[in-house]
Amino acid sequence: MVDMKVWRDFLFKLFGLGMVVVLAVMIASILPSKTCHADDGMRFKSISKVHYISFGGQKDMMDFYQYDGEKVTFMITGQRRLTMYYKGGSMSFDYYEGRNEGSYGVHEIITENPRMILYQITATSGAHAMNNGYWLVGKHKGKWVKFISLDNLAKMGHTPLEWHQIESRITNTGNMRIISSHEYLPPGVIYQVYRKHAVDMVVELFWDKNAQWFGMKRVL
Repeated sequence: MVDMKVWRDFLFKLFGLGMVVVLAVMIASILPSKTCHADDGMRFKSISKVHYISFGGQKDMMDFYQYDGEKVTFMITGQRRLTMYYKGGSMSFDYYEGRNEGSYGVHEIITENPRMILYQITATSGAHAMNNGYWLVGKHKGKWVKFISLDNLAKMGHTPLEWHQIESRITNTGNMRIISSHEYLPPGVIYQVYRKHAVDMVVELFWDKNAQWFGMKRVL
């Protein structure tokens, strides 16, 4: 005959082990992933527009200062390209398709852990502001570099030669997402005033501590 006390103790132990497993699964499901979430490293703090340059004025420029006191100037130069001047050098940004009309926008992006000040530069052309260039620039080991461009986004599935608009947003967890969308006309619609937008790609940025460079993860 089975000892009831032994059987009861066995059931209690089995039940207790089951609860531990259940609790472990629940905790794991709510903890942040260690892939590219800002809680594990860099947190994007803000995106603010500092300048908008159109080709209406060939000498249009904007001066402002980097956080370490370095003066940075954006100016339209040469064949309607945007050039960024800084102490000891310059960096140019040309339209992806080589067009000679459109506008450039410059946004300042501030991050934490590590703290960085980045500049997001976008080029657009046409009446509906088709994206024709994207760059994320900042300092790496004391030198200005282009961290991300349309060529990098193309490796994630973006199609630069097709019609897209690109914008960036910071999520409530401190991640930055680059969002690409395109216009389309719903079935039976012929007037552009009724056009719609559809998101076709979302890429999330994260700081790769090992590579000391920005990594990207496609989330849509």
